[in-house]
Amino acid sequence: FDQVKCVIFDFDGTLVDSQRANYELELVLLKEFNAYISEEEYNDLAGLTYVQLSDHLVQKFNIPLTAGQYFEKRQKLFFEEYVPNFKETPGALKLLETLTSNNLKCGIASASSPETFECFFIHNPEFKKHISCVVTCDELGISKPNPIVYKECIKRLGCLENETVIFEDSFVGLIGAKKVCKVCCVLSSDDKEMLKREIA
Repeated sequence: FDQVKCVIFDFDGTLVDSQRANYELELVLLKEFNAYISEEEYNDLAGLTYVQLSDHLVQKFNIPLTAGQYFEKRQKLFFEEYVPNFKETPGALKLLETLTSNNLKCGIASASSPETFECFFIHNPEFKKHISCVVTCDELGISKPNPIVYKECIKRLGCLENETVIFEDSFVGLIGAKKVCKVCCVLSSDDKEMLKREIA
C-alpha cells in the first residue's frame, strides 16, 4: 500500500447509511400507487441513477406518471425529509480524517445526483473538507457498473489507477471498480451479496 496516493469511495451505503432510507422513501411513494418492491429487489437496482431508477419503477408498476414526474416527486420528498438526516456509516468520517492526515486524496464516485451532495455537504461540512472531488454518474450520463465514473474521479484527483484504492458496497459497483483498480475494499452486511462479490 506504500504506492497508494488516493482513495475513492462510493457514497450510498459506503460513506453514509442511506440505502435503507432510500428504500423506505420508495415504499412511501409506491404505496400511493398500490405498488410494492421487496428490499432485496430494490438493492439489486443499486448503481442506477435516481432518474434511471424512477424510469424503471414507473414502467415496472405501470405508474400513471411520466418518469420525470415521478422523479420530481421523489426528489422533493428526498431532499426535504431524507438527505438532511443521513447518518454516516460507523467510522467513515474517522477513516477520511486518517487518510487525509496522511496526505492521501479522497474522492467520491457515485450514482447519487450532484444535488444530493450539495444538500448533504450543507448539513455535513465536516465531510466536505476531506473530499477533493465528487464525480456522479448523472453528470457523465452513465450508470454503474460502467467504470468511467471511477476513471474520471482518478483523473480529477491527479492520480493513476495503480495508485488508487476503491471502497464499494454494491455488487454492481464492485464489477466496475475491479475493471479500474486491483485493490477494492467491499463493505457489506449481506452474506449472500458478499458471496457474489467473492466470486466476481
